[in-house]
Amino acid sequence: MLIKQLSLSNFRNYAHASLDLHPGINILVGENAQGKTNFLEAIELLSTGQSSRTSVESEFIRHGKEKMHIEMHFQARQTDESLALSLFHAEELSHAQTSINEKQKKRTIFVNGVTYSLMKKLRGRLTTVGFNSFDLNLVRGGPGFRRDWIDSVITRLKPSFYEQLSKYQKVIQQRNKLLKSLYENNHLSARDNGELDAWNEQAANYGSTIIYWRYKILQEIIEKAKDYLALISDQNESLSMLYRCRGLIGENNEKEQFASQNFFDTSVFGGSSGEKSYLQNEKDIAQMLLHSLNKRRLEEIVRGQTLSGPHRDDIVFLLNNKEATAFASQGQQRSLVLALKLSELALVKEHLLEPPILLLDDVLAELDLKRQSLLMSQINSDMQTIISTTHVSSFDSALLENAHFYKVKSGTIAVNKNTITTR
Repeated sequence: MLIKQLSLSNFRNYAHASLDLHPGINILVGENAQGKTNFLEAIELLSTGQSSRTSVESEFIRHGKEKMHIEMHFQARQTDESLALSLFHAEELSHAQTSINEKQKKRTIFVNGVTYSLMKKLRGRLTTVGFNSFDLNLVRGGPGFRRDWIDSVITRLKPSFYEQLSKYQKVIQQRNKLLKSLYENNHLSARDNGELDAWNEQAANYGSTIIYWRYKILQEIIEKAKDYLALISDQNESLSMLYRCRGLIGENNEKEQFASQNFFDTSVFGGSSGEKSYLQNEKDIAQMLLHSLNKRRLEEIVRGQTLSGPHRDDIVFLLNNKEATAFASQGQQRSLVLALKLSELALVKEHLLEPPILLLDDVLAELDLKRQSLLMSQINSDMQTIISTTHVSSFDSALLENAHFYKVKSGTIAVNKNTITTR
């Protein structure tokens, strides 16, 4: 995969910018708050249909402007393609457009010149893997960060997984709405029970698919992450993972033992272990979810929310058998996150027919030469890499030899004709 050109118009702090990118390593150099991250965000937005920084689309539009447009020309699967996105402020649209669906009138997507209104049309055409400072939330943040991370990995390997997530989220929203209504009415009729049963079936079916794929991909990630962490730590750190199902209640005594703590953990392991897992079969997972939803029905009505399912699950990282979120030092956390992200990159490379685009947002300068070297060793010569940084003084000189440099300043970006070297 190769991005050939990216053009920005009224996107974030860019008025107008267009840049031709090269194969290999491209380095964006500039001070903080000049637009480096915004440039990478535009690539992420066009390749995934969403941003890791915000879900509010109006934030992409340059202050004081009514419309933004970003466009990318790239090569994937030996075919030239283009993706583009236009967003409008709703209040700037004419009165004649007020009857159009709100989402449709605020955005237009272009895929090889064909127009759409749904962001999902952007997904699956260009694959990127990003490293940035927010990755530390994999350890320091709450369960939502870890769920979003593994879901994003799965979506790049299996684009249809996003539809499963979307359908599940809609089911949970509708089910929660019903639960709150039942509590407010202070009455549970046979019809209400039947309606809740129907939502339970859907929640269990969609939820089981999500849990199954999370567990399956985590199994592949853990084997790679163990090796990377061993390299980073000189064999001093051992890594293991647990998939934590919150609110899930089993149907027999073997699994009921977890009910008192309101969750149960299942070890994530490679195929070499003989340990049984309850998360290896979608049908079994669906039965467990359905049992939990039925058994906790009254409690959920009182609380007005769904208490069992993948929207409440977590991934637990263990360093030397201790939970990393509670016991790992800052250095250990950084090493763990790097090992996880390297595993993500390796996994995506394995599953794709061609290397993804690698986006490194201000992370190399934070790594010592050993960690830099480990990260860069994973980059194939045919993998296009786009790096943002405030300086290159700490970079390995070998990294800079064949790189292309661009200067970013105040929302402008241009080829840096001066040779940049390490001090």
